[in-house]
Amino acid sequence: MNQHQQACGQEHQQASETAALTEQVQIQLSDAEFEHLQQLVNTPPKVSERLTQAAQLLDQDGF
Repeated sequence: MNQHQQACGQEHQQASETAALTEQVQIQLSDAEFEHLQQLVNTPPKVSERLTQAAQLLDQDGF
C-alpha cells in the first residue's frame, strides 16, 4: 500500500471515530436534557417567600 492510500485510510478512520464521538455526545446531551425536564416536571412549583409571609400575617389577623 502506498503512502497516499495509507493516508486516506487514516483519514477515513479518523472521520469515522469523530462521527461516533459526535453521536455519543449528542446522546449524552439529550439524556441530560431529558433528566433536566424530568426534574422540572417533578419539582412542585415554589410559593414565593413573600406570599407565604403574607398568608401567615393574614392568618394571624384572623382572615
